[in-house]
Amino acid sequence: MTAPSSPPPGLGSRHGWELLQHMTALESLKLCRCDGLTKLPESIRSLTSLQSLCIDNNAALCLHQYAHTAGIAGCPTWIQQTTSVNTVLQLPEWLGELCSLRTLQVQSVPGLNSLPQSLQRLTSFQELAISGCDALHELPDWLGKLRWLRTLRLIGLSSLSSIPQLLQHLTSLQELEIIMCHAIHQLPECLGKLCSLQTLHIGGLSINTFPQSLQHLTSLQELEIRACDALHQLPECLGELRSLRTFRIERLPGLAFLPQSMGRVTSLEQLRIVKCLGLTSLPDWIKGLTALQTLEISRCPALKARCEKGKGEDWHLVSHIPYLNIW
Repeated sequence: MTAPSSPPPGLGSRHGWELLQHMTALESLKLCRCDGLTKLPESIRSLTSLQSLCIDNNAALCLHQYAHTAGIAGCPTWIQQTTSVNTVLQLPEWLGELCSLRTLQVQSVPGLNSLPQSLQRLTSFQELAISGCDALHELPDWLGKLRWLRTLRLIGLSSLSSIPQLLQHLTSLQELEIIMCHAIHQLPECLGKLCSLQTLHIGGLSINTFPQSLQHLTSLQELEIRACDALHQLPECLGELRSLRTFRIERLPGLAFLPQSMGRVTSLEQLRIVKCLGLTSLPDWIKGLTALQTLEISRCPALKARCEKGKGEDWHLVSHIPYLNIW
């Protein structure tokens, strides 16, 4: 069922919320900036066909995130926008009764301090995204039981100080994002046990190193590291990521060189370097990456000068790459 492009009149009223219980074919529901909402309406409990639920107190962010992640034109959605921001919303245990639920996104709910334990019963559950929830201090122990989870996004969780070892049990996880969680100073060694992981995005953490276990991510195809000011070098174990196709680094001011071992990553097809001012030259091994199709370098003045066509000292290292975008 495709939900209406705009909500029916009076949805914000009690009677309006009760209308939801009759929409049993509804597959996707978005609640954005719902005025005075302190708990999810019980009527949502009846949506047994619901596959995607997004709760967001920032309407603009909700729309942007949806456009970025949906990917498929015409994906059913229902967006309810009002004016007030609620900060005390907690999620009910009956969420675990939504047997078809595959995706849960919770965004910009500062008062949320826990997740309902009942979510572990959802055998169809594949994606969990939590962002802008300042009161969430830790991830629940039962998270490790979601062995069918494919995507986990943790974004802007200012109170989250660690990633628990239970992460190692998410053996079906294919995509992991940990972004703007500034209280995290260390990533766990168990990261290397995510045998199905294909995409890893790390950004805005206070880490100064990566766990050596990273080398065991033999399925990893995309790695992005950005805005980690304390990170002064990348581990040599990156050279063991033999399935890596895309590598992006951005805003790493302390980074002075790329690890020599990356010359062994012959599968690499795309390399992007953005605003890494400490990088003043490219390594010789780039010339040996015969699969490299795209090299993008931006806001790196020293690298730009060295890669100037026909003149730069590093031009001979990159001239064979089909697509160059250096500015």
